[in-house]
Amino acid sequence: MTDFTEIAFASLLTYGELALGAATLVSALGLPLPATMLLLAAGAFVRQGALNWQAAVILAALGAVAGDSLSYLLGRYSGARVMRRAQTAAKWHQARGVFQRWGGLAVFLSRFLFTPLALPVNLIAGSTRYTIWRFLGFVVLSS
Repeated sequence: MTDFTEIAFASLLTYGELALGAATLVSALGLPLPATMLLLAAGAFVRQGALNWQAAVILAALGAVAGDSLSYLLGRYSGARVMRRAQTAAKWHQARGVFQRWGGLAVFLSRFLFTPLALPVNLIAGSTRYTIWRFLGFVVLSS
């Protein structure tokens, strides 16, 4: 086990459900954090009575939705800058075209089935001005 993982587990035991919510938020922003392992550990800690299961579920879900929302907003408000740089990239235009056709499904499936694509999907959703309420609906539905 790495030192970072040990720190994450210690934070979970020390700060409880708040650490779990913070971990899912940071993970949803694309930073490499062992959020899945922390969620599994949180389940074990709930079973042992060290964490409150209602608070853990609510804060983990809120952290994930907040992280996804922040990355969406990053795409939305830096979209013009990104488009100036990416307008010559064929893959970016291809991704935007696919997203315009399958946006809702892409948001939904990238939360749990294709998780490595979640951050790029959020950025594309924001930069294409995909409706934030529709985006949040799919994010919450999949949480």
